[in-house]
This record gives sequence, C-alpha cells and structure tokens, in this order.
Amino acid sequence: MKKLLIAAMIVLTQVGGAWAQVPKKFQGNWVSIVDNADKSSIKIGARTIDLGSGDKQTISKIEPGDEEGRTLFVTYKPTCSPTPCPNALPVTFVWKLIKLKGRETLMWVNKEAPAGWMDIMQRAR
Repeated sequence: MKKLLIAAMIVLTQVGGAWAQVPKKFQGNWVSIVDNADKSSIKIGARTIDLGSGDKQTISKIEPGDEEGRTLFVTYKPTCSPTPCPNALPVTFVWKLIKLKGRETLMWVNKEAPAGWMDIMQRAR
C-alpha cells in the first residue's frame, strides 16, 4: 500500500509533463560569471527564484527539457519588485546544467528571446 501511495504521489507531481517543483540539482545559490564586475547572485528554491533585494518570483510551471533531467523550461510571472506590474505576462526560461572547467554551471536563457537575455552562473562557494 505504501509503495502504491508513493507511486501515486509521483504521478500527481508530474501531471501533463510538468513537475511540481524544481529538481534538487538546480536548487541552491548561484553566482553570475558573465561579467566579473557584477557578481549578482540568485537563490533557486523548490518553487521560487530569489533575485535578491526582496525580489522573489514564484514559479508557475516546470517542464523537463531533456531525458537526462539537465534541461528545464521554467515559467513565472514577474512581480517587478519593488514596483508591482500586474499586467506583466508570464516569461519562460530555459535552464541547462553543464560542466564548465570542472564546475557545475547553470545556463539561463529567455525562451522567447534568447539573444535578449542570457546568464551563465556557477554555484556560490
């Protein structure tokens, strides 16, 4: 019975191909390596992205991007902190985990406009 309950919970968290939360391997503190002068950091949680300075985004949709689980499509509606923007449309990003110089690296690209916004981050030390 316990195994059946666990299996049912797994199925419910992945209904329609979407996941209920960000996989653990994507969670944690990440620091930008694109611009050495700007060491901006973010914290990715199970259902949130904390961009710092009170700017916390709630993820509305998480979809797998590949069979290995190293690519995700992550959607959230920007809150535009500190000034609210109630008319903002949801935005989808592609997250891809790779190894760069032996370190786990997160590539973060806007799905709709990849040339418009991209960041490359590594785990904070």
